[in-house]
Amino acid sequence: MKERESLKLIWYFLGDYKLFFVGLLLLGIVISFISMLNLALLYPILSISTNQTYQPHNLIFTVINLIEENFSAFFSIQDPLVTACLLFICTAILSFILTVLFMLVSLRITTDITIRNKERLFLKYTQSDYQLFIENKQGDLIYRISRAPQFISDVFINLTKLLVDILLSVSTLFLLISISVYGTIVLIVAGGGYYLLTRYLSMKVSFLSGTGRYLSNEQENVTLNEYINGVKQIKAAESSNHWIRQFDYSVRDYWKFWKEDTFWLQIPSLLLYLLIFVVIGLVIIIIKLYYPENFIAYLPVLGTFSLAVLTLLPRLANFGNYQMGIMGALPNLDLVRSIQLDTSYSRIENGEIQLTTKRPEIRFNAVVFGYKKEEKILKGITLEIESGKTTAIVGQSGSGKSTLIDLLLRLYDVDSGTIEIDKENIIRYDLKSLRRKIGFVSQDTFIFNASIEENITFGDSYPTDEINEAAELANAKEFIDKMPLGFGTLVGDRGMRLSGGERQRIAIARAIIRKPEILILDEATSSLDTVSEKAVQDAISNVAKKCTTIIVAHRLSTIINAERIYVLKDGKISESGSHEELLGNTGDYWKMYNINPGLKNES
Repeated sequence: MKERESLKLIWYFLGDYKLFFVGLLLLGIVISFISMLNLALLYPILSISTNQTYQPHNLIFTVINLIEENFSAFFSIQDPLVTACLLFICTAILSFILTVLFMLVSLRITTDITIRNKERLFLKYTQSDYQLFIENKQGDLIYRISRAPQFISDVFINLTKLLVDILLSVSTLFLLISISVYGTIVLIVAGGGYYLLTRYLSMKVSFLSGTGRYLSNEQENVTLNEYINGVKQIKAAESSNHWIRQFDYSVRDYWKFWKEDTFWLQIPSLLLYLLIFVVIGLVIIIIKLYYPENFIAYLPVLGTFSLAVLTLLPRLANFGNYQMGIMGALPNLDLVRSIQLDTSYSRIENGEIQLTTKRPEIRFNAVVFGYKKEEKILKGITLEIESGKTTAIVGQSGSGKSTLIDLLLRLYDVDSGTIEIDKENIIRYDLKSLRRKIGFVSQDTFIFNASIEENITFGDSYPTDEINEAAELANAKEFIDKMPLGFGTLVGDRGMRLSGGERQRIAIARAIIRKPEILILDEATSSLDTVSEKAVQDAISNVAKKCTTIIVAHRLSTIINAERIYVLKDGKISESGSHEELLGNTGDYWKMYNINPGLKNES
C-alpha cells in the first residue's frame, strides 16, 4: 500500500476525532519543546560542574540563559549550578506530566474510535440484506467484526507514539545542530540510512505479512466455526481429518508470516545500537581533530551531545517499529473500511406504511425470482392467501417453497411481479412493522444459550402472564414446569439440553408472544418424531385460529386440514385446492400422497 493511500485510510478512521488529533499534535509540540529544554540544561550543568566558562552561543542556549536568570531572580537563588539543576528537575517533571496527559488523551481517542467502528460494523451487519450471510462464510463474518477492528487500536496507538517520537526527534535534532553541526551531519546520514531500511521493511515486509496473517486468521476462524457447528455429523462420518488439515494449514501459515515479521522487526533495533556507538565515536574524533587545544573545554558539549544522541536514536528505532506495526495492521483497516463502504448488500429499501390490519390477505402476482439472475427459482407464481385462513404450500425439495417465504419476509425482493398485503405492494411497508406482525417458525429453530424465558421473549420484554400464556398455547408449559428452574432454566448452546420437539414448541411460543397477524410455519415439524409432531401440531392449531397462517411442508400429514393447498413444481404452481379436491385430480399432489401409504390411515 502506498504512503498516500495509507494516510487516506488513517484519515478516514479519524472521522469526527480530527480536531482532537490536531489538539494532540499541538500538545506533542509543547512536550517536544520542554524535552529539548530539559536536555539543553545539561550543558550549563556540565560546564559549571567542570569549571568551564558557560557562554550562550546560539538561540537555544540564549533562551535557557534568560530562563535561568529570571528563575534565580524570582526564587532568590545565588548558586547558578543549583538554578540549572532545579530547572532541569522542573522541566523533567513538567515533561512527564504532559506526556501522561498525552497518553490519556490518545488512549481515549483510540478506544473511542475502535469501539465506534466495531459498533458500526455490527450495525452494518444487522442492516444488511440476508444475502450477505448466504454468500459469506460464518468464520469470515465473525473475524471481520470481532478481530479486524481491533487493529484500529494498534494503528492509532502506534500512530500517536510515532507522532511524539517525530516531534521529540525534531526538537532534539535542533539541539544537536546547535551543539555540533558536523556531528549532526554524521547522525543525519546514519539516521537517513536507518530510516530507508525501516521504511522498506514496513512497506514490503510488514504490510505483506500483515495481509497474510489476516487471511490465515480468517481461514482459521472459518475452519473452527465449521467444525463446532457440524461436530456431530463430522464425528459420525469420521471426517475430522479434513478439518484437521485445514486448521493445521491455516495455523502454520499464520505463524510463518508472524515469524518473518517478528524477525525483521528485531533487525532495526540491533542496527540502532551499532549506530549509537559509531556516531558518538565519530563525533569524539571530529572534536579531537578540529579542536585539539580545547578538547577538555568541549567535554560539556560532548556530554550533552552524547545524551541527546542516546535520547534520539531509540526514538528513531521506535519510529521504524511503529511504522512497521502500522503497515502490518493496515490490511485489516482496509478490510473494515471496505465493509463499511460496501453497498452491495443494502438493496432492500424500507417502506413507510405501517402494517396495522388484522389477519391480512396476501397475494403473489406473477412473481419471478432467482438468487442468480440467470437461474430463476420462481417462474411467474400467482397465488392468494385468504385472510384468517390456513394456506399450505407443498412440493418436492428445491421447488421454491421456502423461497416464497423468504420473499414474504422481504429477505429478498422479487425480480418481477408483486407481492401484496391487503392490496398494498409489500415494498411500501415499513420493514419493522411488517416483520413484527409475522410469527415465523422454521425447521432449523434458533435457540441460543440463555434461559427458556429469554428464548421466548427473544430480546424483548413481556409481562410474566403473557410469557405463561404463550407457553401454554405452544404446549410448552408442561415440560417447562418440569425443568429445574422452570422458565429460568438454561438451555445450552443451540438448545442442546432440549429435545427437538421442545425446541420447536419454544419457537412457537416465541412466535405467539408477538401476537402475529401472519403465522409462517416453514417445515416446522419435518424433523420431529410422531409424538413430538402431534404436540407441535396441536400448538399450531391453537395459534392458527387467530391469524392468517401459511404452512410450508413436504410431509402432507401436516397440511391435510388446510383450507387451500398450493402444489409447487419446478418453480410454478402445478395445481391448487383442498385436500379432497387435489386427491380427486390425480395430479402431482395425488402422487405425493400415494408415496406414503401411512397417510391414508391418518387421514
